[in-house]
Amino acid sequence: QRRVRGKKNLKFDKFLEDSSKHPDVHRLGIESFQILPIQRIPRYQLLLENYQKETPPEHIDYKDLKEAIASIKEVAQKINQGKSEDQNAKRIVALQEEVGDKHVIVQPHRKLVLEGDLMIQFLSSEEPLESVPARGFLFNDALLLKISRPKKKMSRHKE
Repeated sequence: QRRVRGKKNLKFDKFLEDSSKHPDVHRLGIESFQILPIQRIPRYQLLLENYQKETPPEHIDYKDLKEAIASIKEVAQKINQGKSEDQNAKRIVALQEEVGDKHVIVQPHRKLVLEGDLMIQFLSSEEPLESVPARGFLFNDALLLKISRPKKKMSRHKE
């Protein structure tokens, strides 16, 4: 179970443990139930859209039905946007943990735009020197390159 801000609440932990053992919940954790209201929104949208297909345009409720569908689509879009922003923030926090306190990655305004593997090629004026694999993180205001350094081989010298 996740802890909020690192605090322990033993009574709540006991409640969660006891609740998950109740036969009505089929050993599902609280996370399974927290998502239920979010999952209902797309179901309501489908239900209303199917209902609209069966409703003649001249019906007294048709206009209200159309407005309800537009509203529920807007709610679904906001939920999806919030989930995406939450995942983005979690990824930035995970990167901060990888980098440590040496560099500040987490900023209130910062968004991760793109992440991917790449090769960095160092050049001299005469010819390419070498290429090294890296992981690139493009933010809305910064670029972070995490270079994978090859592991040095341990050599044994006989003397």
